[in-house]
Amino acid sequence: MTLIEVVVGIALLAMLLALILASFRSHAAQIRSAKRRMEAIRQADELLSAWTSSGQIPPVGDQGDIPGTSGWTWRVVRSTESQELFRLGATSVRLEIVAAREKIEEFPLAAVELLVPRERTSEP
Repeated sequence: MTLIEVVVGIALLAMLLALILASFRSHAAQIRSAKRRMEAIRQADELLSAWTSSGQIPPVGDQGDIPGTSGWTWRVVRSTESQELFRLGATSVRLEIVAAREKIEEFPLAAVELLVPRERTSEP
């Protein structure tokens, strides 16, 4: 085996190791994101359970902090309107679990669509 073959072999191994480490980092980020989304879904489930058991679903525009989380909030926003829901006397609202990202941008980690009676929402 010549010195050139050894150097080429080491270079190939170094590239392989770099690819493995890059893919590991990407995989770890996906796992962290999935865990955050699962926690957001659990928080949404707890909020909805508490609200439906008390019969008090907050109106559109309400929001609040989620205790025990790092800056997560919930908010109720208006969803798409449809004539079918209007005829039934209902409307669609969305519960969003939101995390502040670097204190600049907010993005929903989880969202749940709810059907509520039309009189529960404020009309524009």
